[in-house]
Amino acid sequence: MFRVKATNSDAVITSFEIEGKKDGESEVRIYTRQDDYQDHVEDSAGWVKVFDKKVQVSKNERTNLELLDEKVTIPAGSTHSFYVFSKKNMLYKKGNGNRGAFDGDGVLTMMEGIGTKKLFEEPTGSGKFSGGIRYVVFDLISLP
Repeated sequence: MFRVKATNSDAVITSFEIEGKKDGESEVRIYTRQDDYQDHVEDSAGWVKVFDKKVQVSKNERTNLELLDEKVTIPAGSTHSFYVFSKKNMLYKKGNGNRGAFDGDGVLTMMEGIGTKKLFEEPTGSGKFSGGIRYVVFDLISLP
């Protein structure tokens, strides 16, 4: 689980990439919710499932999960939480527990989160998502 903030523009999340821990098939589920996940780690209420498929992954390589079942719009200045869960085959980096920003590109800022071994169960520690987010940006241009 981790948070993503749209910094200056609205962003529409279309897909994720995950990094495999080993070669093989993995059941991957992605959930999202507005704002923070902090009080919703062990409770699926309020989370929206936007991806649920079996995926072939390769060790230490990024795998594009294809399009989400439901795109997620993050308005500029807003934060969304994501829970990217792979039953047994996804890498993430150890975090330091500060929940702060660890990566960004001027459009999206990624915050440190937590890892779990089982779906919506007690966290095993802090972590940084080791993958990628695919998104598009829509800017409104006003014409005279």
